[in-house]
Amino acid sequence: GGGGGGGGQPGGLSFSVKVGVAIAAVIVVSVILLIILIPLLGDNQPHHIGDTPSPSPSPLP
Repeated sequence: GGGGGGGGQPGGLSFSVKVGVAIAAVIVVSVILLIILIPLLGDNQPHHIGDTPSPSPSPLP
């Protein structure tokens, strides 16, 4: 036999628990997506702004 879910808790508490779990899941998924997408976006851009060295530095006046 499998374990059954516990009942008898107030609806408000169970609702807040569900909301907390949902928010936590959204945060975890967002972090995972950022970790996956940031390197991909970085690889798709061959040059980042400010990373390309200037061939000849401008002389100061």
